[in-house]
Amino acid sequence: MSQQPLPPDFMPWDAEQPELQKPRRRLKPGAKTALLTLVLLCAVLVILREGVFKIRHIAVVGNDTISFQEVVSAAGLDSNASFFSLNEEKIRAGIDQNRYLVFEKMEKEFPSGVTIYVRERKPCANVQVMGITYLLDAEANDADAANPMPAYAYKAQCNAILAFDESANLGKIQAPVLVVAGDHDLLATVPLVMEMVNAIPNCRLHMVKDGGHVQHWEDLEGYNKVTLNFLLEQAK
Repeated sequence: MSQQPLPPDFMPWDAEQPELQKPRRRLKPGAKTALLTLVLLCAVLVILREGVFKIRHIAVVGNDTISFQEVVSAAGLDSNASFFSLNEEKIRAGIDQNRYLVFEKMEKEFPSGVTIYVRERKPCANVQVMGITYLLDAEANDADAANPMPAYAYKAQCNAILAFDESANLGKIQAPVLVVAGDHDLLATVPLVMEMVNAIPNCRLHMVKDGGHVQHWEDLEGYNKVTLNFLLEQAK
């Protein structure tokens, strides 16, 4: 049997210097299968996320004047939302930032639906201060005010004002009195102010031109000047 000549670049394996020529390692059949399975699993997950678990059905319950789109936008739901990425706390925080909405609950509907329950804050009273109208709801809150007033408290105040009548005792006042009023006041109207001024024996009237019910806030500097001069006169 004839022996074939070795190629010129052939290098014999040297057990003492294995780095001179190492045999190439091949993946075992089991490792190839595991790697292929992992790639396929990742592809399936992407397909499921974009196809099966992508939020396609959104329902809103409890809105009346606030539109469906406004609620969804406040909840932060967009085209990238998926069933497993829905975060109830984030949705609650987003909806509660809308001063006319209150988040109630969220129900996830497998595999691609969600129902959001909200409640609208219905204004039942309004208060105007310095040209700003504050709407009070039936619970206690005014989203624009730092210290919300309950509707029952506002109602009680109105009833107290309507029931209060000390006109019979105005003539008994002996101390000097300064009445500062606005000629555009819709609550303490000019005829009502004049009736009070005429009933107090020693009374001075300062009528603020174009002043409203809170004219002392509308022109704080002018109000302070008038009242301070009055007090200094009485101190002489």
